Amino acid sequence: MMNLMEWANSLVARLRFILLRAALRAAGFDIVSTRRICNQAKEAQSTVRAREQERAEIHMLAQGLGLLRRESRSDYERVIATFFPGHKSSTTLSDMDHRQLLNILRAWKCARAVQKDRAVTAA
Repeated sequence: MMNLMEWANSLVARLRFILLRAALRAAGFDIVSTRRICNQAKEAQSTVRAREQERAEIHMLAQGLGLLRRESRSDYERVIATFFPGHKSSTTLSDMDHRQLLNILRAWKCARAVQKDRAVTAA
């Protein structure tokens, strides 16, 4: 159980916090909303990082499938334009379309691997 001195110290600490928060609010600074904004910024950064990782994987898959070559991007652009009319690059796609392109390329790679296995087994 808390003795009288601990209780008094706890009460003083709470009062200090309440007074500090009131003073900051009076000056136009809200601790709670600032914290919320910081958390939103962190979430946005993690979303950007995830999109960059997806973009890197898209490019790796496209290169592995032979769509992206040093001399030409035309096959890659044609595939994107086929599935997403009006777009030629993965950077212009919405987040949902971006993930959909990634899944399309993953499935394509998987299908090619199965096709190669069947060809090896048949031979």
